[in-house]
Amino acid sequence: MKLPLFGQQYWERVMENCVAMWKSLGIYTDCEAKAVETFLEVLKDENFLPGASILFALSPNGSLTVAFSKDDSIPETGKAVIQNKLLAEDVLELFIEKKVACRGARLSVTERLAQLMKENKVEEEEH
Repeated sequence: MKLPLFGQQYWERVMENCVAMWKSLGIYTDCEAKAVETFLEVLKDENFLPGASILFALSPNGSLTVAFSKDDSIPETGKAVIQNKLLAEDVLELFIEKKVACRGARLSVTERLAQLMKENKVEEEEH
């Protein structure tokens, strides 16, 4: 049976680990503290039931857009944009690293990337 993932509990733990790592590397600043606070505030009241989607979009300038949907669709708009490259990269790494905490999330990312790549290839071949 799949159990709901409660945003605040899960993400607080994730952010604790990120902060501990950043502090150990000597790269934790007030900017990261504010980004973590904002990130946790965005996810505070979100519960991710089976089938729900969360979208993290990393921009080239290092901002992280966070969006949600209650089904398997890709959200059209973001709920928040957090301007912190370190946070953005570490959140993305959570879902692509081999030792990811949630294999279902990693599989979802893999499936969606494969689908996007296939769609882009079809578009390129049509042009």
